[in-house]
Amino acid sequence: MASKTDHLRKPTHASRRSSGATPTLRYQWMAHREGGQTFGNQEEIKPLGKDDFYRYMSDGVTPSEFGKYIEKYPDTFISLVRQNNQGGWRLNRVGSLGELLPRGEAIERGWARKVDDFSTVEAIRQGRSY
Repeated sequence: MASKTDHLRKPTHASRRSSGATPTLRYQWMAHREGGQTFGNQEEIKPLGKDDFYRYMSDGVTPSEFGKYIEKYPDTFISLVRQNNQGGWRLNRVGSLGELLPRGEAIERGWARKVDDFSTVEAIRQGRSY
């Protein structure tokens, strides 16, 4: 039986794993005032690693499952989100890097800004913006 989160666990791509290492990409989002936020979401997008697979996606699978998953979906990335600059990270989405990167209006209107560190003045200013 399918769970409510199955759509998060299966990427919609089947591309080849790239040889270069991709660093974690960080995006600070503006606060969503209408939604009651006082500080915008923080998002990390990174290649799916074994630790993250077991922490966010495994539902108690055996250790060999990660290898099988990466064989089937070699270029899998995950998006993790933290809300209001507090608490732990939660799984947002799974897919290719291109599928997960903020684009369109999110970038054009400045809702999401790429940052190196969430503690910088630039990131904090972005998180407090509406």
